[in-house]
Amino acid sequence: MMPASDPMSLLAAIVLIFLFASTVWLLLASGLRVTPRASVCLAVTNLMLAGSLMTHAARGHGPDLLCYWGSDLFALAGFASFRLGVPLIADQVPRLWPTLLLIAATALLLLWVPYQGDMQLHGMLIYATLSTLCGLAGWDALRLLRQRLRWPLALSLSAPFLVFTLM
Repeated sequence: MMPASDPMSLLAAIVLIFLFASTVWLLLASGLRVTPRASVCLAVTNLMLAGSLMTHAARGHGPDLLCYWGSDLFALAGFASFRLGVPLIADQVPRLWPTLLLIAATALLLLWVPYQGDMQLHGMLIYATLSTLCGLAGWDALRLLRQRLRWPLALSLSAPFLVFTLM
């Protein structure tokens, strides 16, 4: 019997949390009508991140295109959905085209670089894009909060986005 803290058990727990969160967001969108479009974006975010972790864990066991490039695309789609959901919380139109162009450019660059050997370039591309998407979501959150709150409170509420962007 494996201990409960083995990596696959922890990964399975994280995936289950993402799937549970996705279900909750869908219920909030459909049943309670809590900012439905934003809630759907957050449900998609959690679903995509679960897909990314599951396909990443299958590397070496499943098709390479799905387990490498597909895993990266799931992560990119998850963060893109998150970035698009932030303005929807305030019933504003998200900036769709810059987000889609960033994802498409990164996806094409990832296809161009082979998934073998040293994958530092892949990591740099993925994390730079994820960081950019999170930074844009943080900027949107700060801008939207600033319309309703004083500067220090708006900055402190959007700080987690900005801290994650810097990490």
